[in-house]
Amino acid sequence: MRTIHEHLRPRRGQSVVEFAIISIVILLLTFGIIDLGRGVYQRAMLANAAREAARYASVNNQASDTSGIAAYAAQRSPTLGLTTANFTVTCSRYDYTNNVWSSLSGCIGLMTGDRVQVVATYTFNIAPANLLPLPPIQMSQTAQVGVQ
Repeated sequence: MRTIHEHLRPRRGQSVVEFAIISIVILLLTFGIIDLGRGVYQRAMLANAAREAARYASVNNQASDTSGIAAYAAQRSPTLGLTTANFTVTCSRYDYTNNVWSSLSGCIGLMTGDRVQVVATYTFNIAPANLLPLPPIQMSQTAQVGVQ
């Protein structure tokens, strides 16, 4: 008559194999959630940098100084590593005759009531890019304020 131990002997490694398979799935899900949280955080930092840059340009009336705007935004969001190339600054003035916003070239001669629009872009690199063939994600955020 067989004992219980002799009956279970052929299945001894089954639990190790099951754990190896399941642990890969659990680790991928865990690190995917962490990377998603990192992406959401960097998107919020980019939105904050765009708002701060637009406010700086509006309050200080320095919308034509793109490098100064980028430096101020980079100071406010140091983890992103933003440069002048990440920012596009456009200015517009309301044309009461035609009831449209018209673009101002160079953002020079801003008056109260004009608009400053800052577009900030950022490339988010996914952490397991070496394991999975996923392209980086291009993020863009726009902030628009009126000149004071």
